[in-house]
Amino acid sequence: MPRKPRAFTAAGVYHVVTRGNNRQYLFKKRDDFVFFLALLTRLKAELSFDLYHYCLMSNHTHLLMKIHDSEALQKIMQRANLT
Repeated sequence: MPRKPRAFTAAGVYHVVTRGNNRQYLFKKRDDFVFFLALLTRLKAELSFDLYHYCLMSNHTHLLMKIHDSEALQKIMQRANLT
């Protein structure tokens, strides 16, 4: 059963977690971490969000972000996770 969509609020700060399937690594070497940070920088310039904190670990990420547009979170995560 799918979960209900989260309510969006423009004043909300969201903790977004991305995990690798079956605990698989998202980042295997230092260049992977650098690439992901560069990608976040590009996305920040293109889409409307503030990134307060991040934690990149080998098999998951934590992002603390404020989203200014209700559809921006979906776009951000799609582009970050499919690249």
